[in-house]
Order: sequence, then structure tokens, then C-alpha cells
Amino acid sequence: MASMFIVGNTLVDTDEFLEKKQFGGMADLATSLKDKKERSIEFSSGSVKSSEIIENFNKIDRENSTLKELNPYTPIGLGKPLTIEILTVYTGDYPNGLFKGKKDLLLVSGVKSSVTFDAASRAINKIEEKANESTYIEFSALESGSRVVYHSPAVDSLNTTVSFELVADTFKQEVFDQISRLLKSAAGLPVFLPAANYLLGGSHLIKLAGDLGNTLFAKKGYFKDSYDVKFNNAGDLDAVARQVLIVNDQDINQFAAYESRLVEQGGETKFRLVHKQTGAIYSGNAPYLILNLDGQRREDLKSFTPKLASSAILQKFYGDDDMGGKLTSTIELAMQLYNDMNYKTKAEKLKKVLETIAEGSDEYNKNLALYEAYKNNIMHDDFKIK
Repeated sequence: MASMFIVGNTLVDTDEFLEKKQFGGMADLATSLKDKKERSIEFSSGSVKSSEIIENFNKIDRENSTLKELNPYTPIGLGKPLTIEILTVYTGDYPNGLFKGKKDLLLVSGVKSSVTFDAASRAINKIEEKANESTYIEFSALESGSRVVYHSPAVDSLNTTVSFELVADTFKQEVFDQISRLLKSAAGLPVFLPAANYLLGGSHLIKLAGDLGNTLFAKKGYFKDSYDVKFNNAGDLDAVARQVLIVNDQDINQFAAYESRLVEQGGETKFRLVHKQTGAIYSGNAPYLILNLDGQRREDLKSFTPKLASSAILQKFYGDDDMGGKLTSTIELAMQLYNDMNYKTKAEKLKKVLETIAEGSDEYNKNLALYEAYKNNIMHDDFKIK
């Protein structure tokens, strides 16, 4: 697994960043935010100035630019909201073959956490027809696709693993049409894959004709990686709200001379890796993703968790095509009610445990965060804890 935090514009080894944060190496930057005085902190990949974190501008004409100061991150943690989204997709070079240049591209993500019942639920975030090699794949309101990888209104899992895969091949037009329709009807969410021949998007569960599903998802990805979001694990470091660069293990050295910048292209702002010296946008042969982890409350994503849980349970239970959505809606509602009852039971048991622990102790605070997470994950009023 190869990942790097983006601090200011600098690419920083994930473990190095977390260690400095955990053991006080970020104290000077935190002070800068208060007294507005410039300070810096040294990483193995370069020096990061406090102004880079406070402003995080790229090197363009600020007076004539539409770029504004970036919104600050909302902290993440146990019991707090968490959203993981894809900011940037760069294809890199496709695997060797007879035909080079353009191929159909599939971006698949996966999530494994407590809500998926120990199953790794997979989803399609983007399908692109005849995509060029070494190009950036865009998400827009006019095209089908979803940036959302994961959302929880209150994290209750100590370890959530998100994985990513890029597949470049030639897919049948029927597959494109079905996936594109589902992505457009999914209200900003990805299309889930409860089984090889089934797609779940919006309120629709459909079965791909013949062996289309098996053919599509048997193809191997040329980009495969994962990222662990951990909280309150003994002897480990907690995840933080931050942009994260995801690359193949063997490609990480290719990005040593690059940094992340918010660039302006055609009146739009986009995150890109650019060369530290020349400012040229990365166009090499290694694919990469930039993710965003943030703890802001997202009412627009409240249906994500039951959809994820429904996909996981449908891996074990699926039947005929359900274009009307009756089966899916029923399972989704059942999963919501089951989750509410489950979280209420957990909260009530934990409340009794809290009464036996010294208030203010580390053990008390850890269990209190879990208790609040259980409460905040309850969706229906009938199950809410007063």
C-alpha cells in the first residue's frame, strides 16, 4: 500500500506525518494559526510553511483569479462524521497490449467496515468510454459518475479499509448503457456491486444479461491499492482529515519531484500534481488518485450507509431483476431498522459500562466516543435514545 498526505502542497509520507502530529512535531504550525506568524516544519520530502497550510494557494495571479482560500478541514474521529471522496483521477499508461492509446476505463472502490458485516462491499464510481492514456478523468454534473467512496454520520469502527481499482479494457456497449443509467439515477452515489451479475443504483437492483457481469468484473485492474482509516487502536496512530495521494507501490518514487497544487483550467479549479521546479502538470506513466477525508456533516449523503449495508446483505441474497425497486427498497428499509435497533442495543449496553468507569479517564473517553457514535447512527425517531 502506497499513500502520502498532502500537507500544504508537499507530499509527505503518511507515517511520518502522523508520527509528528502524535508526538508534538506539529505544535509550531498550530501556533502559527493563532498568532499569524510564519513557521516551518521539516519533512523528509521538504519543508512545509505554515502559510501553505493556512492559505494553500497555488502560484497563479490571485487578484485576477476566481480561486479563494480553501475551507478548513473538519476534524474526524470516533463518533464523528466521515466522508471520503475522490478529487483527482489520473489514468497513467495502460497495460501492454496490441492496441495502445484508448481503452474503456472502469473505476471501482471498495469499503470494509462494521456496517458491511465483514464483507468488502464494492462500487463503481466512474465508467469512461474510450479514455486516453495518461489523461485526467473528470467528474461533472453533466456526466455519470460519483466522487463518493464512503460516508458515515458517526464513525463507530476502529478500522475502515477503502480500496481502489482501475480497469482498462474493452467493454460491451450494453454494460456502458446500464451502468451509466444507474449512475445518473443514483443521486450522486456510486453504483454498488452486490454480486458479479448484479448492479444496485438508486432504488434499482438489476441483473446484467448473460455473462456480462462475470466478464466485466473478471478483468484485472492495472491500478490496485487501499487505505486504512484507523481510530483509537492501541499502539497505532489515528487518521486525520486531509488530502491523501494513492499510488501503486512500485510507482511512489516517480512523484518525488512533485507537489499538489490547486490549478485553474478553463475557469475551473482542479487538484493536480505539478513539478516543484517547472510547474508542469504530471503527465508520466504512473496512475494516481487524490482523496479527500473530512468530518463535515453531509445531509446529502444520509442514504449512503443503508445503501452500503443493503449491498453487503444482497451479496448473500439476490433474485430476479428488480427494475421497480420494490425488493431493494424493502431490504434498504429493513437494514435501516435493523441498524437502528442494533445501535440502540449497543448504546444501552455501553451506557451501563460507562457507569462503572472513572469519568474523565482515557478508557471512559474512548467508550464515551463510541456511545455517542452509536447514538448518532440511529436514523429513525422511534429508536433514538432520549
